Amino acid sequence: MDLLGRSLALAGPDDPLAGPLRLHLTVALMCAGRSREAEEHARQAPARGTEPALEPALHWILAQSLFLRGRPDLAAQAAETARAAPAVPPAEAARVVPESPQSCHRLALQLSLANCPLERDRTGAAHAELAAGRRLAEQRGGFFLPWYHLSEALLLFRTGRWDDADAEIQAGREPGEHFGMSRALRGLAALIALHQGRGPEAAGHLAAARAGTGNETIAPFYAHLTLRAEALDHEVRGATEQAFAVLAGALDAAEGGPGGRPALLSFLAVDVVRLALACGESATARQATDRIEAIARTSGAPHHHAEALRCRGLLAGRPELLLEAAERYEEAIRPLGVAQSSCEAAELLARAGRPDRARDLLRQAVDRYQQLGAAWDIRRDEARLRAVGIRRGHHGEPQAGAGWDSLTATQLTVASYVAQGLSNPEIAARMFVSRRTTQTHVSRILARLGLSSRVELATAYARRQGREPGRSGTRRSP
Repeated sequence: MDLLGRSLALAGPDDPLAGPLRLHLTVALMCAGRSREAEEHARQAPARGTEPALEPALHWILAQSLFLRGRPDLAAQAAETARAAPAVPPAEAARVVPESPQSCHRLALQLSLANCPLERDRTGAAHAELAAGRRLAEQRGGFFLPWYHLSEALLLFRTGRWDDADAEIQAGREPGEHFGMSRALRGLAALIALHQGRGPEAAGHLAAARAGTGNETIAPFYAHLTLRAEALDHEVRGATEQAFAVLAGALDAAEGGPGGRPALLSFLAVDVVRLALACGESATARQATDRIEAIARTSGAPHHHAEALRCRGLLAGRPELLLEAAERYEEAIRPLGVAQSSCEAAELLARAGRPDRARDLLRQAVDRYQQLGAAWDIRRDEARLRAVGIRRGHHGEPQAGAGWDSLTATQLTVASYVAQGLSNPEIAARMFVSRRTTQTHVSRILARLGLSSRVELATAYARRQGREPGRSGTRRSP
């Protein structure tokens, strides 16, 4: 960085190397965790005559820095500004192909734009941005492909489609191993496995995450995933103090890093408050609550408001705030948060002498958990409510682990397309997902049904529909 800085100082304003030097310095600062300095250079570049072709990359760095500072609203504005201005003159635009640097920067902006509405709970916009970037991510490859799959997986995880999220993680893992995205993908996979009570599988993901590397410019967005999984792993084992120590230590280490402590806390606040209170660290719980409330006031995102209400409700022991948090989580389409807040409110209401309301909330929460397959959360919250005299009563049918009833809506759709004779590329095009994701869905459908080929799947699907399979059901996928 010193060499780049000195070279830039020696280059005159009209030197053709000034623009590229400024870009490389900005990237170096970002990679070194000096995001605020990188942001400042990115803001000043247009005024210093940086050539237009370099501006998308600078705007992308600006968007990253803002995102890391917990401002996805401003990050989205920066990325939109860059995308609205062409990086090359219109006459030359037709010559820009997927392998060009301009399209590389555009794809980075596209994926940044997908993550910004994701953090603002604009799921429709996030879906649209990811759909727009999918084909180019497949063409460009590199770290863009696992980044795309991770972004899709996060959207599906947060909105409650965990099996589909798992499929995206699986599709991104192989390229992720080679391009520094393994840690984030494995962290999210471990989170899902832990919630669903698949401890050995989670342990494997966490071991791989610890051994993996992180892409220096992208990884800071997703550091919270592995931290949350590590903490949850301790909590599942009954080691609450160790779970809290993982998060508290990470927050202390984040001081001065990319985005700093506030940005990381925006993802960890609820777990920090919950575990701090369990460990008697009320001062830490108060500080985290104050911070997430400040973040909520700035961002306006429904899930930030939900988490601020939930933290305050836990801290003050007020069930009405937890129920309001559940409503905000519902607005944000975050079913895990709805269920957890409802159970926390149920426990307080039971202690306050309102067992009927507490029992209703527990039943509603368990219904949510069952839809997610969150077996561990069910066990934990039923145990907590039993301790205050609340039992759910009649247990519904357990979720099927194999057979047609175990397939998700997405998997049933894929099965129907296979039965129609569509290839994986054709199914991917119809469902607006990648070919890798489609391949993962087909493999998991076959495993759950105990089948070994697409021909067998087509036959079984047709038999289930009460008809014999047609010839189209035997076509092989390339």
